[in-house]
Amino acid sequence: MGVFSGPITYRKYRVVGELEGGFQEGFMEAILKNRHKDIDPQSEDELRVGWVQIGDLLADEPVFDKVFYAGKLFLTMRMDTLRLPAASLRVYLTQAEEEFREATGKERLSKADREEVRDMVTKQLRKRAIPGIKGFDMVWDFENKSVRFWSLSKAPCEEFEHLFTETFGFRLIPRTPFTAIDESIGLSDEVATAALGLEPADFVGIQE
Repeated sequence: MGVFSGPITYRKYRVVGELEGGFQEGFMEAILKNRHKDIDPQSEDELRVGWVQIGDLLADEPVFDKVFYAGKLFLTMRMDTLRLPAASLRVYLTQAEEEFREATGKERLSKADREEVRDMVTKQLRKRAIPGIKGFDMVWDFENKSVRFWSLSKAPCEEFEHLFTETFGFRLIPRTPFTAIDESIGLSDEVATAALGLEPADFVGIQE
């Protein structure tokens, strides 16, 4: 999680853009639109990401007074995964294919038969499976235009950056030594973005 318990390590971002007056109401609508929804076992989805109330992964939906507080925005990104263990799936598939052969009188199954059996077994197992649930806290400091996200792992950070931009319409720039210097000297967003896109120069082997 991060803010109230768990690890104290986090990734820091700079928010590109300016807030407009009365933004909280629009943000709240966007948050509810992108709130977490459970994975449908009948679907083929293996990953579902959305916002929940900070500190409560099972809350129905975020509450305004707990999202906006002291000039900051508090949320938790919940990330659910529903993947069947490959070894276990093979065991059930072998049994189901044998039962299919006995029921149809076929000695060999066609590709279409195998796909039908696999689809049936997968749906049955997904109904019984419990998704893995993880939560990652996020705090947005409006005054400092900074965001803290309590994870350093690649996959959660990528999902967070996408969800943040999709929800709030602002782009995030990960905090690096360069962006730290940028913040101290006050480069514009346009100049900072252009500088991040520059390729490093290689001076090795240059002769005068």
